[in-house]
Amino acid sequence: MIYFIFTQPILLLNHLYKNTPAMKRILIILLALTYFMPASSQKTCDAVYANDGSIIRGKITEQNDTVVKIMTCCGSVFAFRTKEILRITTEKCITTKAMISRKGYMNFTSMGALIGSTENDKSAPFSVLMEHNYRFNKSIALGGLIGFEQLNESVMPLGANMKLFLPAGNSDLYLGTSAGYSVSLGKPEETEIKKANGGFMFSTEIGIIIPVSAGSAISIAIGYRYNELHYELNNWYMGDYKQNNTYNRLMIRFGISIF
Repeated sequence: MIYFIFTQPILLLNHLYKNTPAMKRILIILLALTYFMPASSQKTCDAVYANDGSIIRGKITEQNDTVVKIMTCCGSVFAFRTKEILRITTEKCITTKAMISRKGYMNFTSMGALIGSTENDKSAPFSVLMEHNYRFNKSIALGGLIGFEQLNESVMPLGANMKLFLPAGNSDLYLGTSAGYSVSLGKPEETEIKKANGGFMFSTEIGIIIPVSAGSAISIAIGYRYNELHYELNNWYMGDYKQNNTYNRLMIRFGISIF
């Protein structure tokens, strides 16, 4: 079920992205972010007070004469027998906004895919990135990134990044941009290629970070990636020559943040 929920929208977005005019692609990106955003307008939640003193807050998913089940904001489900419950109430949710650090070190580790047409046979190369940022205030963070990606060959992105934040209820929306260089870790298995030199990379994205506990959050983002890869080649007809590959990709990422 989880696989279907996440993969089917991605496949649909890939099809739409490649078959619509450039101006409409922005609407597709906004639609994708809306799909993956959780509702944040709920102001009240259920609370189960147990006889042992514990309190579980969330949404009651099942309640009858023998059992009560409640799902927390993190997706965990707790089941209580009715005789274990002192009382059940509806109350104002305890905000988690304070759990998002407004100043200090922030780590973003994410994985995803770079979706779109390309000059090789990889229509959605795998990507994993780790960002080390320092958040100066509630609005801006600067830092660097390192990662591993499977483009025409395995590459290691290295660069700098910036994030602009907009608090939104219990979460933070953000606009991020990164630039740097993708270092080739090998070369394709084409006999004519003598050397892979990597190339310039740039990306921009919109996303959301959703706190799940003190000091940690999940992140969801969608954006655009531009990447160059340069090669030195040799064959019997042309001799030594150079070749440049360019990637323009829809980027979808899921990850965790620690601060």
